[in-house]
Amino acid sequence: MGYKIEYGAQLKSGRSHGYILVVSHMRSFSSLLCHILGSHGEISGYSETHRSYLGRFDLQGLRRRVQETTRGVVAGKYVLDKISRQSA
Repeated sequence: MGYKIEYGAQLKSGRSHGYILVVSHMRSFSSLLCHILGSHGEISGYSETHRSYLGRFDLQGLRRRVQETTRGVVAGKYVLDKISRQSA
């Protein structure tokens, strides 16, 4: 599997169901990162929803949760969630 990364590339038009999951350890400044990402117009959500992700339906549940939180509007092409790992 290969990846092609283009910096400054334009996003394709149309509604996308992209997801951004920030996986972090507590006290790693990940909340700051998520607030910065969430301030972008194409990204909706920037809080920790405390969900588990096992498949596609869990991601759709995240989108519904963000819709509920934002009063039915998911403004961006991407939905953001932060997953923090607590110390054992």
